[in-house]
Parts: sequence; C-alpha cells; structure tokens
Amino acid sequence: MTLSEQQKEVIAEYPLGDALDRVRNKLRDSNEADDTYRESTAALLLALVGSSAAFKLPSPDGNGNEAGRLLALRLDVQGGKIANLDQFRPLVRHVVDNSDDNAIWAAIFSLLDTLAPRTPRLRPTVPSTFLGTPIKTSSNRLADSATREIVEQELFHEIKNCTFRGVGGFLDKFFDPESWRNEQKAMLEKIKTAHNGTKWTDFPATPDEKPV
Repeated sequence: MTLSEQQKEVIAEYPLGDALDRVRNKLRDSNEADDTYRESTAALLLALVGSSAAFKLPSPDGNGNEAGRLLALRLDVQGGKIANLDQFRPLVRHVVDNSDDNAIWAAIFSLLDTLAPRTPRLRPTVPSTFLGTPIKTSSNRLADSATREIVEQELFHEIKNCTFRGVGGFLDKFFDPESWRNEQKAMLEKIKTAHNGTKWTDFPATPDEKPV
C-alpha cells in the first residue's frame, strides 16, 4: 500500500522506536503450528495499538483513529475469530526484519483494509442545558477516550503479574514528608535547590544517559 503524505508525516513525527523490540523476539520464537504464533501476533497488535502514531493516524472514514481498528483486529485474533493468520505474514516479516516504520505501517494499513472493520461511529451524548440548547460532544474525542480506556485495560492484563495498583499506604510512605526520616528530608531540601520553580537548573541540554 502506498502511504499518503499526511500518513508519512505522522509516522515520522511519532516513530515506533523500541516499542516492538519485545514482541519482535516473541515473533522470532513463535511457531505457526501452535498457539504461540497467534499469541505473538495478538501481542504485536496490542503493541501497535499503544503506539502514539496509532492514535494520531485517522481512520479512513474520518471517524476515530487507527488505534480503534487495530484493537478490534487484535480482539478478533486473540479470540480466534480470524482462524487463518496467513495474511499477517507480511507485517510479521517486516517487524522481525526490523524494517523502517513506513514499511511496517504500509503493511498494517493493507491488513486493516482487508480484515478490520471501519471504526463504528459513536453516538454523541447530547445533554440539554437549562435553556434547552443541546451541547454537542466531539465524537472523535469520545472515540479516542473510549479506545484509550480499553487499551489501558488490555495493557494491564498483559502486565498484571508484575504490576501493582491501589497499594495501601503507598502515597503516605513515599510522598508524605511527615513520615520521612531526617536523611530523606535533607535529600528533598538539596534537590529543591536545583529547581527554580519552573525547571531543573542543572539539567543538561542534551538529556543523554551519562550527564543525566
């Protein structure tokens, strides 16, 4: 598929970077003869859903973004609704070969146009004011918000065994100075001298690992 200039600009502005590194190894080790290939393909789609570019690239019908279509496709793959995964091979090959972002997204768009439905238009909520004038809510913003909420739930499902949420006493222990030891309070005061209220005064202009 040939990318449009708008798509190329978004892809260049929001590169995938190392977002696919982990799933790339899973794809290399997966076997098409068993469930590991399906699991790895679903993991790839989830990684793409979470990318910034997916939320910035508009859906072809102008309703929502490509993250919504990728998420729908991911659920179909994970749930077995798509039995034959042969059509994913070009995308998987580009990811495994560490192709450039344009090649990867071109393969994604071809796959989406073939397998994924267009993003369903969300019916906007139109509450009435006390004057009876309806307030129109942006359907695009609703779509982005709804998609991101689902993505966050899916991502937490993937990392739930190594991530904790709602840990009791966490804020009090680590962010309440009243419970800190003298050494911790002294450290805070020292750190505050390096901040002018707006930014870190000694932070290097080039935030490389060593100077930071």
